[in-house]
Amino acid sequence: SPAQGAASGYAVYRPSAGWQSAALEVSVEAKLTGPWHFVADIAYRRLLGPASGSPLVESKGAWISLVGVAFRF
Repeated sequence: SPAQGAASGYAVYRPSAGWQSAALEVSVEAKLTGPWHFVADIAYRRLLGPASGSPLVESKGAWISLVGVAFRF
């Protein structure tokens, strides 16, 4: 509501239906020894449509990465 927006310091936001986000992702997995595996992932995710118009959104896109070791049972 306008009163809530004024109290919070953010603009009034009324979202509608639509896609929330889209992403492009690349993953790699390599067997090390025995049950151990190396895993790595990099992705770019971008907010779309009404989700990107929220007054709480500081950046519409973000890079995400992961590197680790996994154990398979």
